[in-house]
Amino acid sequence: MTNQNDLHETDLDCFDIIESCELLTGVMLESQNPVEYRAACKCLNICLASLEIAFTRQLSAVRIAELTCDKPVEIINTHFHQQSEMLRQYCQALAGVLLNTPLPEQTNITLTGLLFELTDYMAEDLRAPRFARGQQLH
Repeated sequence: MTNQNDLHETDLDCFDIIESCELLTGVMLESQNPVEYRAACKCLNICLASLEIAFTRQLSAVRIAELTCDKPVEIINTHFHQQSEMLRQYCQALAGVLLNTPLPEQTNITLTGLLFELTDYMAEDLRAPRFARGQQLH
């Protein structure tokens, strides 16, 4: 099983980690097995903690190219991790509640759906174009 230190010491960037978060929240949403659900939630907590560190790392040239478009970007935000960090904190708090607090089944289902939606929103926001060709990066 992956632990938090393993993820902190890899070359995974925030895009790799958010992809894992999306997969894990999908597993949680679809799971009918409490053991599988709990394992996915534990892994999600590890990924979300690792995401905090990944947000502080410089983007690679490949990732910058993926986030660059030909048209001027309406709001160019090269410090996108600020909003994403807030969303990450929301997701981690919610995952912590789901992992550590006994909840009525319907509440658990609803909060898992919310966690899925927040993770998906964070992933979409991260993948949105941030740079315009020819723009100087600071």
